[in-house]
Amino acid sequence: MNGQPQPISAPEYSAQNAFDSVKAVLDFDPWTLTSIYSRIWQNDIRSDDGLDLFGTNVAYKFDAYKGEAEGYWFYKRDKQVQAFNWDDPAGSNDVNTIGLRGSFDPIDIVTLYAEFAGQFGSYVGNQMQANNRSRVAGALDVGGECRYFTDKWAWKPKLGFEYIWYSGQSPTDNVQSWGSGLYHGWDPMFRGKTDSLIREFIGRYYFSSQYPFTATNYYNSADNGFQNQHQIIFSGSLQPMDSIKLTGNLNMFWNQEAYDSRTMKSRGYVGTEIDVGATWDYTEDVSFNIVGGWFVPGDVYYLDNANNNGMAVFTPSAATDVVASVKVSF
Repeated sequence: MNGQPQPISAPEYSAQNAFDSVKAVLDFDPWTLTSIYSRIWQNDIRSDDGLDLFGTNVAYKFDAYKGEAEGYWFYKRDKQVQAFNWDDPAGSNDVNTIGLRGSFDPIDIVTLYAEFAGQFGSYVGNQMQANNRSRVAGALDVGGECRYFTDKWAWKPKLGFEYIWYSGQSPTDNVQSWGSGLYHGWDPMFRGKTDSLIREFIGRYYFSSQYPFTATNYYNSADNGFQNQHQIIFSGSLQPMDSIKLTGNLNMFWNQEAYDSRTMKSRGYVGTEIDVGATWDYTEDVSFNIVGGWFVPGDVYYLDNANNNGMAVFTPSAATDVVASVKVSF
C-alpha cells in the first residue's frame, strides 16, 4: 500500500501467542466456569512495570436449538507504557473488557450468533501525554451461517455473513494528539480471531504511507485495523473432496471517525479485501494450506492536494499477500 519495497516477512503468522499461565475450570454441566491468569511481559522499562492478563468466563449450554451463552470479564493490567506521568497510578493502559456472547440454530441449516463487549479503564496515548484519561469503548459482532445447500450439493457449500463494529475516537482528540477526556477507541486486547489477511493487521505489523507509523504513540497508526471501524464480511466454502476445502471472503471496511482532523476526506470507505484459501489434508497428520489476499484501498487513501490542508498526499496501490504453509501434527 505504501509503494515502497518491503522485506519478505509475515509476523502475523509467527507472533508469539502462547504465554505462561494458570487456568482453572469448573464443569457443572450445563454450566462451565473458567478463570485464567497470565504474565505476558515483565520489566521491559522499569523494575515494577509489567503486562498481566486476568479473566473469567461463564458459559451455559441450552437443551434446545444448540444454544449457548457466555459472559466474560478480562482485565489487562498494562504498566509498561512510557508516559510522562509515571508517578501517577493512572499512568497506565489498564483495560477492563466485559462482554456477552450467544449462538443458536433456529433451524437445522442456519446458525445465528451475536457478541457485544464494553471496555473501561485508563488510557495513555502518547509519551508526552500529561493529562490522566479514562477509556469507554465498545464492540459488536453479529452474523450467521447458512447450510441449505450443504446436503443438497456434492461440494457441500456453506455461506456466511458477518458485521463487526469497533468504536473509534474523534479526529480532534485522537491518538495523534496529547488530548484529555474520555478515550473511545477499542483496544484489541489479545485478539485471536481475524477475518482478513491484510486489513486487520494494518497498524499492528504493516503501515501505509498516507497514515504512517508513529513511534511515540501507543496505537501506532491512525488507520489501524482493530478500532474505529465498521466491517462487513461475506464468506463461503466448498469441499470438492473429503480432503480438500476451498474458502473465500469478501471484506468491506468503513471508518467511524476521520483518520485526520485536517481533512474530512479521511472519513469514509476504507477499502475492499478479497481473501481465498485452499487446504489439503494429505494424511491425518499432514496438511497443506495456501491463502491469498488482495486489499484495494478506498476513498480515505485518495486525498488530493487541493483539500489536504497540509497533509502529504500519496498515490495508493493495492496490497497483496500470498502465504503457503505445511502443518504436521505429532
